[in-house]
Order: sequence, then structure tokens, then C-alpha cells
Amino acid sequence: MKKPVIFVANHRSYFDFFLLGTIFTKNVVFLAQRKVKRTFFKFLAIFYEVVYIDRDNPGLSFFKKLIKCIEDGKSIIIFPEGTRSRSGKMLLPKIGFVKLAMLTTTPIVPVAIKGTYEILPPHKVLPKFKKCEIVFCKKFYISPDNSEFKDIFLKKGIKKFSKLTKEDLQKIAIRIMEKIRVFTNEEWDEIALKKINESRIF
Repeated sequence: MKKPVIFVANHRSYFDFFLLGTIFTKNVVFLAQRKVKRTFFKFLAIFYEVVYIDRDNPGLSFFKKLIKCIEDGKSIIIFPEGTRSRSGKMLLPKIGFVKLAMLTTTPIVPVAIKGTYEILPPHKVLPKFKKCEIVFCKKFYISPDNSEFKDIFLKKGIKKFSKLTKEDLQKIAIRIMEKIRVFTNEEWDEIALKKINESRIF
């Protein structure tokens, strides 16, 4: 059995779920907002395991479920932006997937999805027949040994993820999403761009 990974994707449309659902046939778990249970996404949940998160009151139960899934050998599919982009621009990512990857020492695979916003934008109900693309980037671990994050860890002599600040985790999350942004040619939205400029992340 292949070792689990955390697939990290940009999120521009509900069609993203269906696109990934056609690629993965088993041994994967989607992380989704609880509110999508009221949409047509519920039909996808018939065929795939889904861990739901309440964004207003997340708690730790969903995180524990994801850890158990990884321990059981299942890969996780996460959209770190937390919701569909209403503008087509990339949103500031949440940091939970970074914590999950480091706590479970699970590698990350960035997934760049392009064209789904045009197929089914947030304000539409019926999809259009248009082309979309998906690119799976190279697998990597978040660790002090990874040159892409070395400066974040070593600036304070940090070797354990528990010692990283929220700002450190945010920097890591943004750098990972930047890999995806390059492939999709998306722009960062204004809030994310302000955070990037303030933190000098790149």
C-alpha cells in the first residue's frame, strides 16, 4: 500500500471536488466545510469519505479525524483557502494543513487546478462546457532539511514544528500555495498580497 500524502489544491469552484473525484477512486479523504452538505456536493460524499469542518466553531475533532485517516493509510485532499474564491484570485491560506503535515510527517503534493472557475463560478448553478487543467507538483516534506523552508526554521534555531509561531506557519502555507499560483497564473487577492508584502515572505 502506498504511503499517504496530503494533496493541497487551490479552490475556485465546486467543480474542483468533482474534478479530483474523477482522478482518485479510493483511499482518499476530502476535507470540506460543513455547509457544503447542503449543496450538490452531498452526492459526491456518497462515493468518497469526507471529514467536515465547521469554520465558525472548528474545534479539534476534525483534526483528530484527519490524523486517524492518515494513520489508516488514507491520503487527504485539502483546499487551504477554506472556501471558493469569489473573484478568481487566490485567497490567504489557512495554516491547518501545515500543522497536519508536520505533526504526522506526511509529505505534501501541491495540486494546481486551472479553468474550473470558468466552468462553474460561485454565482452560477449550471456548469459550462470548457477545458480545465490539473497539475500535480513534486512531493515534498515540510522540515528544516527542506531548503525552501530552511530560513524559517533556522532563524531561531528551530527544529520542531511546535516551536514555530503562527506567522511562521503562515509563511510556509503561502510559499506552498505560491507553487500552485505559478502554475495557474492566478493573482493573489488584496488581503493575501498585503500579508505577503508585510511579511516579506518571498
